[in-house]
Amino acid sequence: MKNKAIKTDIKQRFWSVKLLLILALVATASFLVGSLFPINSNRKTPSTTTLPAESKKLLYINPLLVVQDSRNQNTAELKNLEELIATTVSDLNKYDNSYLESIFFQDLTNSKQISYNVNEYFSPASLMKVPIMIALLKMSEEKPEIMVPKITFLENREAIYTKRKASERNNTILAKGISYSIFQLMEIMISESDNEATILLLDYLNSINPNYLDKVQRDLGLEIPDSVVYTEDFITVKKYSSFFRTLYNASYLNDDNSELALAILKQSGYGFGIRQAIPVNVEIAHKYGHKLIREDFHELHHFAVVYHPKKPFILGVMTKGKDLEKLKTLIASITKVVYNHVNDETRKTTTRLKRDLE
Repeated sequence: MKNKAIKTDIKQRFWSVKLLLILALVATASFLVGSLFPINSNRKTPSTTTLPAESKKLLYINPLLVVQDSRNQNTAELKNLEELIATTVSDLNKYDNSYLESIFFQDLTNSKQISYNVNEYFSPASLMKVPIMIALLKMSEEKPEIMVPKITFLENREAIYTKRKASERNNTILAKGISYSIFQLMEIMISESDNEATILLLDYLNSINPNYLDKVQRDLGLEIPDSVVYTEDFITVKKYSSFFRTLYNASYLNDDNSELALAILKQSGYGFGIRQAIPVNVEIAHKYGHKLIREDFHELHHFAVVYHPKKPFILGVMTKGKDLEKLKTLIASITKVVYNHVNDETRKTTTRLKRDLE
């Protein structure tokens, strides 16, 4: 798939104090990527092309789905899955209860939901790159010309904004002196969790409308408190899942841009967590976030639309704990339980609604 690109120059860019705050939220997410998070070898390299306007086949969205609040739907199926998740978490934490998990699941064929420890707050870290992409795509629906410019990468600036030493900054894949389209930067921001690409896009978005990202986040139910600092926890697993749900349902962006956003998320190079536990032939659109709270304490989160061939679903897992490797194992183990349960349920054709299996 390709998206149209038009060429011209950027007229202006500037950085606001509020954008510094948002950047601080995302900037710590990927500085350990090279050493701790091997890249999924099956992912695509960010392309230099765009999606074709003439392609109308919907691969990643279902705009006809009407999402309903199903918290009161106490079906045997959901209760069984909820018990399986609780048992899995208990077994994983049996000998060390210093880890915290929050889990959200939504069946995208009938909008049924389950949650575990859903009221716990976390810091989203690099997950905040998804609303940045959504904001750019939303603005392009109102002003197509914003996709016109190319932005030249001149210097590494992450260390300036995060107050980290230059030696500790993220290893960007951007090359100095090279100009990138807005589409390319969005791909790199998501697939590589690249903070320098994020800085360029935040600069650009803010130069057009300094309040636009805040507006988009409010539209989607996420308001960042003015007093929050990047070390604070302020988002729940269910609240963040709304970004993935609105993309799948094309309820905020139009069909083409919802498809584009999920296609970019499908290229995410993180190979652990949810991706590790899902069969390689099953596509997922996903994003992770990692934050080092202190030397011996981490937060690690992973969200995905899992395109099970009969029953696609959203899964979000947010975690806190001392051992980063254990957090990755927790997310993968929970995902395996969820996927196997969904797979088993789709084989019980006598218990499924016809539309659940189509």
